[in-house]
Parts: sequence; structure tokens; C-alpha cells
Amino acid sequence: LRIPDYDTADQALSGLQALHEQPDLALERLTWVIPSNLIDKVRKMQGMVALTVGTIATLCLSLGGTTLSSILVSNVRERVAEIGLRRALGASRTDITVLFIVEGCVVAVAAALVGALLAHMLLATELASKTGLPISLGISSLMLPLAMALLLGTLFSFIPARSAAKIKPAEALKFE
Repeated sequence: LRIPDYDTADQALSGLQALHEQPDLALERLTWVIPSNLIDKVRKMQGMVALTVGTIATLCLSLGGTTLSSILVSNVRERVAEIGLRRALGASRTDITVLFIVEGCVVAVAAALVGALLAHMLLATELASKTGLPISLGISSLMLPLAMALLLGTLFSFIPARSAAKIKPAEALKFE
């Protein structure tokens, strides 16, 4: 169907709906595509992509945090004598907790920095050269991963750090 140029899409749609409702024309299988329908479909597709990417990102962050927590638990077990010595020499539970949280944050931020820099190099050089599109990544694309790494490093380091802080000096020095 071709509509006159002076008609708006809403006028054309109402006219097509009236035509579609005519029982004697048998137009039950007739469908039409208008820009607003296309835009609605694209928005639904964008929502699904965002949901999928968000879910994958959440799973990856959870897996990375769990891995960091496991590494720190192993680290605490290996350093029981050191923790006992520190406690015997006057370090408080808070000092031990802060030590392990800082170590977890350093590991997380280092991993985020390497990942962000690799992504910047790959996107800025490889993707730009292959697509011919100018790609410019701002400072926020570096700062957001670092901030997330710091937050996740703190959260996932807390339980192993508290368990390290609860080690009694006398028991820890027995294992040496």
C-alpha cells in the first residue's frame, strides 16, 4: 500500500485498521510494518541483549569474587605462623583484617587494570582498524572496572580476612 505523502503515520494506521476490519475483504492474514512497530521491536531486542549481557557480567563477577576468596583462604592457611607472630608482636585483629583486605583489593585491582588495558588496546587498535570506525574510550571505561574491582575485592576478601584475624597467637605459633 502506498499512502499519500501528506498523511501522517497515525492517519495511515487508522485507515489501514479500518480497511482490515472490513469482513468482505478477507484480510485476516494482512500485516503491516510501520516505523513505530520497528522501533518497539528494536527496543525489546535491546532490552533482551542488556539483560543477557548483565546476567553474564554478574556471573563473571561472582565467579571472579569467589576465586579471589578461595585464593585468600588458601593464603590464610599458608600464613598461619606469620599471622600468629604478628599477633604475638602486638598486631590487633583489625590490623590482620585490614592486611588481608588490602591484599585482596590489590589482586582484584591489578586484574581489573590488566583487563581494562587489554580491552582498550584491542578495541582501540584491532577493532578500529578492522571496522574503520573511530573508537574512542573515555577515562570512565578505565575507572569503572577499577572501582568495581575495589568494591568486589573488599567484599570477597572480608570473610577470609576475618577468619585470619580470629587465629589465636598461641595456636598459630604451635604449628611452626
